[in-house]
Amino acid sequence: MVKGEKERDKNKLAKSLFSKLAENYDKISKIVTKGRDTHWRNKVVYELSRLRSGKVLDIGTGTGEIPLMLHKKNRKLDIIGIDISKEMINIAKAKAKNTRKIKYMEGRAGHLDFEDNTFDAVVSAFSLGNFENIGDVISEAHRVLKENGKLVLLDINKRSNSIPKQLSNLYHVFSVAPVMDMRTKEELYAYVKKGMFDVDRHVVEGIVKNTNFRNVKVKQITLGTAFILTAVK
Repeated sequence: MVKGEKERDKNKLAKSLFSKLAENYDKISKIVTKGRDTHWRNKVVYELSRLRSGKVLDIGTGTGEIPLMLHKKNRKLDIIGIDISKEMINIAKAKAKNTRKIKYMEGRAGHLDFEDNTFDAVVSAFSLGNFENIGDVISEAHRVLKENGKLVLLDINKRSNSIPKQLSNLYHVFSVAPVMDMRTKEELYAYVKKGMFDVDRHVVEGIVKNTNFRNVKVKQITLGTAFILTAVK
């Protein structure tokens, strides 16, 4: 399979799988991260604590947790969350029905439907491994950011040792089995087996640096289980 076909296949798999997981996604996130997901997301919120007002874009917003947490901390922000899954977006919209400061819409991370220099910050949490092409996503993030705008990426770190990695893959599948039907569980297993969740922080750091971001910093979280990357346009 050539690169373009592989990326389109990944996009199709991600959209299909996460549309099916949408209803139970928040519960699954808690299980897979052993309850650390909120703590880790709060680190994204902290990184934007100096942003008093402006526009923020959350790429791969899922069920909209990051925009809600940002809004809770700073009600002056105008926040947009995009996701490829219509089902995820519908859940996110329901969560934010009482505020006009958050908007959610369907969209592809590698082809953002926004003008250049639109946002003061772009964030993404637990989504990098699901994107068709991380390089395209980072390039688009750079394009839509204003000068001196901030990029914040949060994700699970790929394990360098194959044995822990395989055990982690199995854990992803079987730990969430009680909230999935058999067909969805099989689809998740196939997704994990293809390495779709793999995110190497060193690779991501290199891509960000090569996309002309500056002040690129990477912090490991919870003994390297996750990482948070920040950079400035």
